[in-house]
Amino acid sequence: MLTQMKNFFKNYSWIVFALVAIGLIYPSFQGGYIFSLDWAVKPFITLSDINWHDPLGWIACDFFSVILTFAIFQRIFLFGILFLSGLAGFRLVKKTNNLYAQYFSGLLLIFNPFIYARVTEQTMMIGAGSVAFFWFWIYLLEALEEGNWRKYFSSALIGGLAVSLFAHSAFFIGVVLATFLLADYVRDKKWKVFAKRFFFFWLIVFVLNSNWIVATLSGSETWISGVRNFTQDDIETFRTRSIGDNSIYVTVLSMQGYWGEYQERFTSIQDNPFWKLAFVLIFALTVFGLIRLWRKKAQVKPFLFLFLLAFVLAIGVASPIFKPFTLFLYQHIPFYLGLREPQKWVVILVFVYSYLGGWGVKYLLEMRKTRSYCQELGILCAILPIIFSFSMLRGMHEHVVPHNFPMEWQSAKDYVEVNQADGKILFFPWHSYLKLDFAGKNITNPAKAYFGDGTISGDNTEFGKVYSHSFDKQTLSIEKYVVKKNNLLESANYENFSKDMSEMRIKMIILAKTEDWQKYLWLESAPGVKKVLENDKLSVYEL
Repeated sequence: MLTQMKNFFKNYSWIVFALVAIGLIYPSFQGGYIFSLDWAVKPFITLSDINWHDPLGWIACDFFSVILTFAIFQRIFLFGILFLSGLAGFRLVKKTNNLYAQYFSGLLLIFNPFIYARVTEQTMMIGAGSVAFFWFWIYLLEALEEGNWRKYFSSALIGGLAVSLFAHSAFFIGVVLATFLLADYVRDKKWKVFAKRFFFFWLIVFVLNSNWIVATLSGSETWISGVRNFTQDDIETFRTRSIGDNSIYVTVLSMQGYWGEYQERFTSIQDNPFWKLAFVLIFALTVFGLIRLWRKKAQVKPFLFLFLLAFVLAIGVASPIFKPFTLFLYQHIPFYLGLREPQKWVVILVFVYSYLGGWGVKYLLEMRKTRSYCQELGILCAILPIIFSFSMLRGMHEHVVPHNFPMEWQSAKDYVEVNQADGKILFFPWHSYLKLDFAGKNITNPAKAYFGDGTISGDNTEFGKVYSHSFDKQTLSIEKYVVKKNNLLESANYENFSKDMSEMRIKMIILAKTEDWQKYLWLESAPGVKKVLENDKLSVYEL
């Protein structure tokens, strides 16, 4: 019986990880949409809504949302992130020939604070991009070890996909690629092979991302202007945070530190009283694997270097020791300031823990002193990641419970579609992120996706000292009438509001009754503005 079970877990790991993924997201199988911080819900998306200047990964997501409907695609996408993470870890340490080690690595790539936080908060970009990054690294290791150009090509393709989903992963991919190619060159001294591999890889990545790169360089896309205007305020606002009573060093070492965690946007793993003990054991297995592999595998030295580098960069300006180095990078590495949230480097730590920890499990179970109870110890090691991030079970359920847009929003949409003509819609309150009661949390402003492309809504960050980096003329014209925190806009001349909006072809204004919506009640008396519809959730005005 035991042998049959082992054979099942070995040969049908895909079923096991599929069940794990389904178990984490099963509440999402109800009707409605899954709202998150950085994943805009698009209930009415059509082919005409696809922006062909977007990265390829985003285009693919929009395309499948049209084919499958956005609601169904959301479930498949979430499932895919968790399922492919598990399979990645299982494959990563397949050469251990140890089932417990493989499940330890597979479950650790699912059950860890980094993936948990990013899947619940930033699903489409960082969540999915991290999984693609894992598979890029796996294929790179296999390609270099086997001298297999097909796998190297696959690594480049997946790396290009990772960049298209999560542009900042180009830094992580670049560091990993350079480290392993240089390590390979030091062993073989084949300069031409090194150069060919390096340039071939980045050629593939560029080709896969050429549409949005060219659009950006030509000025068709303006997001790069915002990045160039990041300041010290951005660096301090989005710095890695120490969580609980832990130092910043322990926080990052345990794969935590995301700025959203201290705001209690999701259930922290620190709600689990056993997380510290479980992490200490995971860390011990990683160190044990490192020691045992040091002379056996040449790849282990690059892993250690990348772990230490990512640890330093993930802490960034949060440490007085590492702050000067981080500031130097921000000032001298092109576009590195765009990676204003350094905790993203933790994705490298997650992978290294999975790899070295998996080997640590193998060597632990092969010790003479553990052979008599290796089965029990093996099971404990395999489920250690679940014990570590046990709060993820409840946290994922809270975050994947779907919600519907209220009928009041649908009534406003119906009215607008009949009466809008060829004008634009201005959506207030003016915030890029809104706390909406029907979503149950703070989310990306869904106005444009819900009411149509002709809708203008806030593009302001509004976090810490950072208000906005937009230099769009349209945005600046609107913000003359927007209350910013404690600014009462005493000098605002609402007499000109209707005229300014008409010049931008704005014909309607929708005011959602949320956040600071009362600060927009000047619309009631503004010249040229007439209320045409009101319900419990929204007011609609015509110019």
